[in-house]
Amino acid sequence: MTRHTGEIRVGRVVVPVERASAWVRDYTNAAANAVSEHPYAFPAYDCFDGDTREPGRLTDGDLLAPGLLNVPVKIRSFYGLQRVRARLEEALRNPILGKPLADVRHPADLRPAVRALYEVLDDPTTRPWGVGATTLSKVLHRKRPHSVVLHDRWVHACYVGDGAPVPHARDRTQADYMVLLTEAIRDDITSQPEAFGVLRAAAGGQVRLSDVRLLDILAWNSKGDDRVLGPGESRSDGEGSTARPPPRDSRRGPRPGLRHRRRETAGSRGVEQAVLPAGESGHEWPWQTSTSFLEDVLETHYRCDRCVCPPSFRAGAILFLAHE
Repeated sequence: MTRHTGEIRVGRVVVPVERASAWVRDYTNAAANAVSEHPYAFPAYDCFDGDTREPGRLTDGDLLAPGLLNVPVKIRSFYGLQRVRARLEEALRNPILGKPLADVRHPADLRPAVRALYEVLDDPTTRPWGVGATTLSKVLHRKRPHSVVLHDRWVHACYVGDGAPVPHARDRTQADYMVLLTEAIRDDITSQPEAFGVLRAAAGGQVRLSDVRLLDILAWNSKGDDRVLGPGESRSDGEGSTARPPPRDSRRGPRPGLRHRRRETAGSRGVEQAVLPAGESGHEWPWQTSTSFLEDVLETHYRCDRCVCPPSFRAGAILFLAHE
């Protein structure tokens, strides 16, 4: 177990605790979020009334909750999630998911439970259209907030790749990927109890966010930088400006003019189609307004290598994500 040294590790990213606490305080300021033109997702997502808090039951509202983290669920995706709802509910009832990650002594005990949550994504007969690990994790996390980790491009940037806990792998299933990610996040939580105590105090309020959610807030704010600058520090970029611009808040709604840029950067024929031609594996690659599906394809294990996708799709999607 590592000792608290004034920094907190989020995968391969190191954040000064002072800055991490400021991020959490801003994100969890419910009063400010309620009136801000650019609010954060707390408490909208975390306290959303889905008609039940029962962990083993997913209502229609729960299936739509990812929209409160700016990952809208398309109509076709919603119907797909409804079709696998019973299977997801059964997986959520696993008792080990009722424990905080820090209380799970043996990671091997957790693996079957996490794998069962995401196996629907690896079966072409059950995978909901347009749903990947990013969307599904945001559906499931609210039901088991202390054990089901959240996934998006920034969590991936912190935890996957060179110098990160999870190595790149092209042929890994989504279920296996989420098992490895969960174990890496568990390791960070269990090895830094003092730092997470500071974060919990910074969140304050009547709603106690889980350590899993607090870590997600840090990953998202860090944008995957391998070292986040502390207060008063600056970074030279070789072009005269040394101030680091604040990260864009993608959870605060679309950027002005973004729709036009999307068409411009990702407007190749292969990307504009509502559904791209299915590859040899039989998957269909849908085009969505949100970036979550493209992130799952290009930034996790798939990386568009398991299907024969048009070259224009690869190029357009990469350019699209680069401009996000």
